[in-house]
Parts: sequence; structure tokens; C-alpha cells
Amino acid sequence: MVATGAAAIIASLLAFLEAGDHVLVSDGVYGMTRAFCNNFLKRFQVETTFFDPCISAADLQLLMRPNTKVLFLESPSSLTFELHDFAALAGVARTHGAAVIAEKESSLLTTYWSEST
Repeated sequence: MVATGAAAIIASLLAFLEAGDHVLVSDGVYGMTRAFCNNFLKRFQVETTFFDPCISAADLQLLMRPNTKVLFLESPSSLTFELHDFAALAGVARTHGAAVIAEKESSLLTTYWSEST
């Protein structure tokens, strides 16, 4: 247990990433997540690629690299409220052996309106 969503995101990413790794992050993430990836992870030689929240599984496939260790999804996205196709995108990540971290933005979308996959 952690006290904040930001702490949960940071702890989750740090559990899977190390120097030389690559992480794919939805472009619509919370500002703190973007800052953490662009500043902290970069300092430790973890490369981040941000992608369009409405990306197709086929296009996500093109972004995967041998060193991609994590796919980070936030849905709906904090900035523009897009919804991810969790099952399709997670399938691509799993095919490549990458972990999937999927955050449901609960301040905007309760579990009543969404179904976990």
C-alpha cells in the first residue's frame, strides 16, 4: 500500500525498469507521470517513448523494441479522456515479454462505467 496514486505509479515502474530499458507510455498520462519519465528515468538511462492514446495494436507493435520492458496505460487519459483497448494493447506487450501496467483513472471513471480485462 502507498499513500498516493503518484507513489503507486512510481513504485510500479521502478519494480520493472533498470538502466538500458525502454518503456512505452500513453501520451495522455498525468503530468507527474510524464515528468517522472522525462526526468528521473532518463537520469538512470531508461528511455521513454510516448504514444498516441488511440494507437492501434498494429501501430504499437511497431514501437516495441527488444529492450521494451513495460507498457504503461492510463485510461481514460488524464488530458484528453481517450480510452485504451486494454486487451489488444496488452496482447502486443505480452507477446514481446513486456509487463503491462494499466491505471484506471478513478477520479474520472469509476468501475461502474468500465470493465477490467
